[in-house]
Amino acid sequence: MKQPARETRGASAELPRRVFAHHVHLLGILWFALSAVNLMGGLFLLILGSTLFPHLREIRGVPPDVPTHFLTYLFSTLGIVVLAKALCGFIAAWGLLRVMGAHGSARACIYLAI
Repeated sequence: MKQPARETRGASAELPRRVFAHHVHLLGILWFALSAVNLMGGLFLLILGSTLFPHLREIRGVPPDVPTHFLTYLFSTLGIVVLAKALCGFIAAWGLLRVMGAHGSARACIYLAI
């Protein structure tokens, strides 16, 4: 025999909203972490493209027909694209944290990411 359905009132009705808010908050923090990794990757590509490839012909053992200008522009452009992706990720994560009313957590994550 089936039990009659109970009405949820008070604190038990608030539980799904708190769980959802917690998950969105966690998603925002993880998005900040992923954006920080993207930021480091973009900086690495940008530095690699602007420092190593222009001086590639000066390294012994490198063939003379290596397209250094192409590699410089390619890695610099990829670095800028990844940095733009990281910036968009920081904005999205900040928005997720701000929507859920976690202003203090958003500021803390920004300081930790920098």
